[in-house]
Amino acid sequence: MKSNAGSVILVCLLIILTACNAEIDNREVQTIQDSENLLIGENISPNDNLVKFAVGEWAPYVSQEIDNYGFTSAIVKAAYREVGIEIKIEFYPWTRAVMMTENALVVGSFPWVDSNDYSETYIKTVPFCTSIEKFVYLKSNKNIPEKIISDDDLKHLKICGIKEYTNLDIMLNRGFDVEVCNNELEALTKVLNGRIDTYPANPHVVKQMLKEHFPNQTDQVAYLEPPLIEQGMALFISKEHPQSEFYRDKFNEGFKLIVESGKYDEILEDYELKELGVKIDK
Repeated sequence: MKSNAGSVILVCLLIILTACNAEIDNREVQTIQDSENLLIGENISPNDNLVKFAVGEWAPYVSQEIDNYGFTSAIVKAAYREVGIEIKIEFYPWTRAVMMTENALVVGSFPWVDSNDYSETYIKTVPFCTSIEKFVYLKSNKNIPEKIISDDDLKHLKICGIKEYTNLDIMLNRGFDVEVCNNELEALTKVLNGRIDTYPANPHVVKQMLKEHFPNQTDQVAYLEPPLIEQGMALFISKEHPQSEFYRDKFNEGFKLIVESGKYDEILEDYELKELGVKIDK
């Protein structure tokens, strides 16, 4: 009898342990699912009080080192706040910011050149600032032509394009032999060291990088005319995002309101970058 009783108790314990393990496994699976849902879902509800945007360093447009993360961040925040939406801006390497935006892990990214080249992947807001990109070069470089008449004037040069930047796509589409750099600081360093001849850059961005990283060489660069890029910049949202149109429309609505109230001009004046605003018929 003792032996039978012991066997019964042992069987009962095994059943209890098996049930507990199954419940733990189910909880682990549910926890993983909840985490995945949170990662994606925390940015998809139009009723959220806080939504996220992924950006990278591109001073003076957007930077962790500038008040309010730069003038474009101030504009985006003000536009969304005007329609009752608070946003959070998170900084990553640009390649990761692009990946997160494409996969709808954040609401969007900014500022990006207002181009139809990305129409299959993103929807875009109205342009809210301007980018002008010219070929920057070292003044002492004898390979540089006096001016650009056609693309042929540049094709003998060592040119760099920035990974994930619009200028790289433009140059490749026009048949340039382009070296790919990971970021603008790498490209500018190569220009100053004579390892490449030029790359297309925003003069305001170059000025900021020279000030921070090469203060003794601020007067050693110049720019070729005409610009490679001169157009508006917008906020991009992945078409994979289930509320992409909602957040696009809300930005456009809020932007219109801050333009009408004068807040838009105030932001540009505060950062002393009025020339980087877009021309708006009021």
